[in-house]
Amino acid sequence: MVNIKDVAKACNVSSATASRALSGDGYVKKSKRDLILKKAEELGYIVDSHAKSLKSGRSNTIGVIVSDIGNYFYNIVLEKLIVEFKKCGYNVLLAYSFENSQYERQNIKSMLSYKVDALIFTPVSNTNPDLISIMEKRNIKILQLFRQAYPTVDALCVDDEYGAYLATSHLLNNGKRRILLLSVKLDYTPNRSNGYIRALNEANLPVDESLIRLYPLGHSIELDIEQLLLDLKPDAIIAGTNNFGLDALTALKKLNQDISTIVFDDLEWFQLLNVSTIAQPIDEIFQKTVANIMGKIDNPESEQDAQCIQVEPQLYIRGSSTK
Repeated sequence: MVNIKDVAKACNVSSATASRALSGDGYVKKSKRDLILKKAEELGYIVDSHAKSLKSGRSNTIGVIVSDIGNYFYNIVLEKLIVEFKKCGYNVLLAYSFENSQYERQNIKSMLSYKVDALIFTPVSNTNPDLISIMEKRNIKILQLFRQAYPTVDALCVDDEYGAYLATSHLLNNGKRRILLLSVKLDYTPNRSNGYIRALNEANLPVDESLIRLYPLGHSIELDIEQLLLDLKPDAIIAGTNNFGLDALTALKKLNQDISTIVFDDLEWFQLLNVSTIAQPIDEIFQKTVANIMGKIDNPESEQDAQCIQVEPQLYIRGSSTK
């Protein structure tokens, strides 16, 4: 592997001069700098960011642990975060936990090993407080995204309970009475069922528990939905994730049924299919995430109690929820 001494030798300069030219830190005559940069590229020299972080105490890296690789909404937010952190001079180190607490633990250890300056993660459990404590002692900035499992750590959550309330209220106002809620079976996340029940209570309507269905993430529920459509005969559906929404639309098509449907996450294909959605405010989410992390990195000595930053979703009405 080519190191800085090889570059310096090839240019007949000292390692210190080569280092200044490659880092852009300190004066080097332009002709000599150009020669060093050209020779480094020819030799295939790559800056050792780990060694650099040991010297500076910072890696200029943000760690991100995503819980669900199959959730397209997460990937949209992630793309915006990567671009924005890049503008701030930070790289993003990405890992996936697959809704598994052991994978999450391994990932957090990896982030500690890499000496990330901050960690953004969607927690799948609260079983790793020892690692969270180590991060806090090392002054690594942490933000929980979409869920709040650790009360001592900042969290940014979308008020999905309110989103379910909006969807249910709209359907009730349009005469629907047997609304099937397909929600997520997860801890530490806003409970969509509460919003659903609140809307029914406000309308003085009974709650049929058989119409509230909770599922774990990571697998198709299309066959379950088909059976529920046949057995329960709902007149509307609220799908708690974009994947659940796709499964619901597929099941409806197979059974040749056409009933009111509202799906969480305003993804492009739902817009094209004219499906009503509960839209997560993507721009607000990534902007507040970046502001929280960069604010703490830029002001490392500032101390404040952990906060839960809540953002509200919006209801977008299209043809499929007004039939």
